[in-house]
Amino acid sequence: MDKDITNEIAEIIDDAKPAVSKFRRNHFSIFFRLILIAVPIIVVYFTFQAYHNSDSVIDRFYGEILKPKPGAAVPRTFTVEGITKNIPPEHPHVILAVDVENLRLCWPKHIGIQPNTRFRAKIHENGPAGKFTLALYAVDERHYQMVKDWWDAKRVGGMSLLPMRFKVGSIDLLVR
Repeated sequence: MDKDITNEIAEIIDDAKPAVSKFRRNHFSIFFRLILIAVPIIVVYFTFQAYHNSDSVIDRFYGEILKPKPGAAVPRTFTVEGITKNIPPEHPHVILAVDVENLRLCWPKHIGIQPNTRFRAKIHENGPAGKFTLALYAVDERHYQMVKDWWDAKRVGGMSLLPMRFKVGSIDLLVR
């Protein structure tokens, strides 16, 4: 009789094992599926947050040089027309500058443009004949003071290139 009870208990345990094992397999499968769904959602969420909370001025501010057209050949002295929009009070100064990126230098050409308006400015470019980049920047007080100090000192050599996060527009031109 003890043998019968022992055999019965052994059968019950054997029958129960696959059920436990199956439960664990199903439990793992559900967990794995949740991970596969959750990870992409989390990645998209943090990418979206990083993009919209970035310090990049380019993403939020708008500036465009309307005339001359990109690639145009211009005389040494020419008129620039453009527009700026959505520039907040923290960036109250708009500057036109010639950028020479391979030298990491710029030459401010006009520093008195009002933000969030159409503008017109006369520019004189006395660099070497050929291609150059005319850039439009919306800068904060600190960077404006750096430009103004350079401007007031009437320096001939360029100043350090302004940070890209302040650039709101640019075009390449050809000086004759």
